[in-house]
Amino acid sequence: MRKILMMAASAMAALTATAQQATWTHRVEPQGGDAYRIVLEAQIPARYHMYDMGPYEADGPTATAIVLTPGEGVTLEGGVELLTKPHRYHDEIFDMEIGTLEETAVFVQNVRLTGTQGTVEAALEWMLCDDRSCTPPDERQMTIRIPETLAAETPVEKVEETTAPAHDAAGDKGMWALIIEAVLWGFAALLTPCVFPMVPMTVSYFLKGEGGPAMGRLRAALYGIFIVALYTLPIAAIILITRQHQRQRQEEDAAQSLGVGLGVGLADHPRRHRNLERAEERRREDHEYQEEDHVRQPVRRANSGRRY
Repeated sequence: MRKILMMAASAMAALTATAQQATWTHRVEPQGGDAYRIVLEAQIPARYHMYDMGPYEADGPTATAIVLTPGEGVTLEGGVELLTKPHRYHDEIFDMEIGTLEETAVFVQNVRLTGTQGTVEAALEWMLCDDRSCTPPDERQMTIRIPETLAAETPVEKVEETTAPAHDAAGDKGMWALIIEAVLWGFAALLTPCVFPMVPMTVSYFLKGEGGPAMGRLRAALYGIFIVALYTLPIAAIILITRQHQRQRQEEDAAQSLGVGLGVGLADHPRRHRNLERAEERRREDHEYQEEDHVRQPVRRANSGRRY
């Protein structure tokens, strides 16, 4: 029995840990003409926080990193900006000043479209922590189309329209409806061949026993009470034991994930940081080359127009 409870509690703890993940969404906002703004928004689970874009030292936390690689027909203007104001304080564990984000974090990047349409590849990296532990650093890749077409948004609207009635139907069935349904199924169980023949035997046993009808009704009432208690109390005890074990398991997992998260983050942070630095350096060189090319073009046109 103890093994079964431990397995059930472990499964619940695993589901709880899986649910603690940041959800990223993006949208493209027209700014007039061929200028657009990419908006990246992260929904952070309750009790957890995400670090800002830093940068931090090698022994510090994993800062949120966003690397955007423009495709053909798109140029980046400036760098990624954090619109959400972080909560800055001196962290005693890392012994440095850090910035954290809670609930929602919004990042923006200005781009310019040089063709009819284009795409931007986004590489995201972040880490979630609470007051006791941190999850291992997580990554995500996404492709952003510029501009966003109506065809890309239509399927989302259709999904919302089709799923909304199902959600409303499930919400209409409250607790009392479930209880009444359970009672009706209980009465239906009395009609089964193994139960229905026992009904007259049980009634005769209580009404025709010693002590008269009053004692029979008392015995019948005690019989019903103990039947209810037999199925209620053990289940309630199992639920309480399972919750207590789940609470202890979560505390142990939190302590263990703190060591694993810090170990993975410190071991893998330099390599990922170098990769992000190289990608950012390539993007900066491309941007500088484009700016120099824009400067050289008027000079070439002026030289070509001179007459010797």
